[in-house]
Amino acid sequence: MRLYFPSGDPQGLRLVERSGWTGQGLAFPRLKLAEARSREELKRIGVYVLWAGGDALETPTIYIGQSEDVISRLLQHDSKRDFWTDAVAFTSKDDAFNSAHARYIESELVRLGYERGRATLENAIAPSQPHISEADRADANHFLEEMLTCMDVVGLSAFRPALDESEPDSIETQEFFLKARGISARMRVEPGPGGFVVLAGSQIHKTPGKAFLERKEFRGQVRMREEVISRGPVIDDGDTYSFQSDKRFSSPSAATVCILGSAPNPYKQWKTADGRTLGQVIRGDDE
Repeated sequence: MRLYFPSGDPQGLRLVERSGWTGQGLAFPRLKLAEARSREELKRIGVYVLWAGGDALETPTIYIGQSEDVISRLLQHDSKRDFWTDAVAFTSKDDAFNSAHARYIESELVRLGYERGRATLENAIAPSQPHISEADRADANHFLEEMLTCMDVVGLSAFRPALDESEPDSIETQEFFLKARGISARMRVEPGPGGFVVLAGSQIHKTPGKAFLERKEFRGQVRMREEVISRGPVIDDGDTYSFQSDKRFSSPSAATVCILGSAPNPYKQWKTADGRTLGQVIRGDDE
């Protein structure tokens, strides 16, 4: 990983690259947009994220987009969108990266933003994925993986799993049960990333709690839940929704929020058949 400061100011423009990767990222505060305007990296096809907030006390607000001329789009956002304080844009050094790649990555970033529930998304509509070949999809996914690593380096945490909800990479596969708000659900916890798998047949409460809907800090989770319900695999059972097939989540909180429409402590809500809580099993909580 290489982080370079073109003007010598660590708080100004930051150019991030990785060895062997044709992509590059340029991050900068909004106040430096005029300086960023002259950079060749932004005069190409690319994907960008605008954001504000994201410190220890505030959930970031983000907007995800793509353009065939990134700087032109950023200048439009400067006049039309007030919320953002920082931006990062990713483009490629070669012509192999095209607009279909950019649209695919944009749709995947929006999906991740809703699914992980770590940010409030300004995107009103989730973009549909373009029809691309298997080879192009593989290239785009590799580009996305490199982007996610670079975002962490420049201070954008919106796509990172929560620190207190790290993946269960040191436990044996176990099954947990949730019964609350009149619904029941089953979750298999597996070793490895994204190891929180809500099992087919698990119910979803239809009506989110009032506080959950109204409190600003839950906006990202509310949208994530709505996205899961609308895009599936969820069916309407009348009084409840239910998962038609297994659904993998990046954290127990994301799974619990989606199921209950509220935000209780997932480490106390989920229990094994013999009554041990998720916190006792994977974190060693003393309860």
